[in-house]
Amino acid sequence: MNILVLTEYRPALFPATALAPTQGERLWRDFGKYVDVDEPSFKNGHQWCLRSKGWVGDIPLGDGILLRLQPKVALSNLFAMIDAAHGFKDFKVLRGLTGCGSLEEYFDRLATLLARLVLDRARKGYHQKYLPRTDVLHLVRGRMDLRRLAARPWDPAVRCDYRERTGDINDNRILAWTLRLVLRASDCRPATRSHVRHAFRSLEGLVQVTPVLPADCLGCFYDRLNADYEPMHALCRFFLEFLGPTLSAGDRGMLPFLVNMNDLYEKFVAGWTRGHLGPSRHLDIQHDVRFGEDGGLKFAIDLVLRPGAGQPPLAVLDTKYKVGRDVEESDVQQVVAYAVAMGCREAVLVYPAPPNRRVDTHVGEVRVRSAVFSLGEDLDQAGDSFMKELGVPG
Repeated sequence: MNILVLTEYRPALFPATALAPTQGERLWRDFGKYVDVDEPSFKNGHQWCLRSKGWVGDIPLGDGILLRLQPKVALSNLFAMIDAAHGFKDFKVLRGLTGCGSLEEYFDRLATLLARLVLDRARKGYHQKYLPRTDVLHLVRGRMDLRRLAARPWDPAVRCDYRERTGDINDNRILAWTLRLVLRASDCRPATRSHVRHAFRSLEGLVQVTPVLPADCLGCFYDRLNADYEPMHALCRFFLEFLGPTLSAGDRGMLPFLVNMNDLYEKFVAGWTRGHLGPSRHLDIQHDVRFGEDGGLKFAIDLVLRPGAGQPPLAVLDTKYKVGRDVEESDVQQVVAYAVAMGCREAVLVYPAPPNRRVDTHVGEVRVRSAVFSLGEDLDQAGDSFMKELGVPG
């Protein structure tokens, strides 16, 4: 397979022969959300000019061409960010993944891990529950519907309310649908696909394989009977969020492993900060503020720092996944507007690397400053430095 590699936000030039015109058109038409595409012309030396828009992962274009979107951060940090962003308690199995040197290796090993966990559970028996059922039966089961029986004495069938033990429950449906999606992805070795297929078949006769959403992996109840489902659901949520359908039919039904780094950085900073705040601080995530006569205008503020839940805000924080640039006036205007809307005097712009020129100034009564939660080092150490920069006790 011919792999074309892009690093997020960095334009890359490829010979005019690297892509057929039909492939370039498909990339622009179907995947323009992820990649900027300029066709060969005199402006770019008659070469293809491609630029990732902040997404990380793979885009198969057919005919042996794969577009690989690489992150600016180390791969180990990428998965640690996903861990912190989603609060996966047992997703720190990354200790077995740190030897991976590419995205496809990570994808492959995560798929192997999920299949192994599912097969371990299959050997013990899948979790089942008693669910209420109502049916018309020829033998009495559970409680009879006496009112219907009295109204239809000639009918030998009796409607009964009963409870039936079944494995066709949400816990198992999440596993089955995720394994099905992984099988349709392209970044798995034959041995891995065999393990995943074996795990999927162990569930296929137990549940109806119906689509589930990443949100379905949240809010599940775990006890001593299904505690081992929690890490499996964490992995499932990862795959469900970062595997998506393509926009056209074909033999490759999925986009393997596409991650929006802007969104991930925002969720990572929020998840890590909330998890490391001391008892004297509280963090609101994606706080909505409505204003206007009819409340038709809204600000969605990334982070609001408070001394306690429901207390007046200390500061508003806005994450900006930008590297090697000056602080933009529009960003300052945005975070100042957030501070004014919240009635606080501290506004912080959070970057993954120091901007070319740091900011610490006042706009009216609002102090605006830049802070860094670095992605270029150990994330816990970077987080400690970030907290000190904010002046927040951990």
